Amino acid sequence: MTVSATSSADLRSESVRSLYDQLMARCEDINHINGIGGILHWDQEVMMPSKAAPVRARQMSVLVGLAHDLQTSPVFGALLDELEYRKTTEDLSVVLNPYELANIRLARKTYKEETLVP
Repeated sequence: MTVSATSSADLRSESVRSLYDQLMARCEDINHINGIGGILHWDQEVMMPSKAAPVRARQMSVLVGLAHDLQTSPVFGALLDELEYRKTTEDLSVVLNPYELANIRLARKTYKEETLVP
């Protein structure tokens, strides 16, 4: 990830497209981590030897933790906050299509759910 900003103010000079692309790159990383977890789960159910369960449990735990850390990171929140701010100051539909705007709404919803529950 190339994003190092931790607040919306650090992102003010970025274009809406750049902010969106950075957010989606993070979402894609989260999706890949979750996909790896799915493969590990499938292997656990289908092929894994029973004595490997403790190691697999740890692997799954690490993946879930990584996905959660990415999804609740200050950078992820800052990107969402800046896009939310831009929504109040400019028409995002000029730059982003309806699907991209929906992606932002869904990312915001998931971020809120993940950060509000301890």
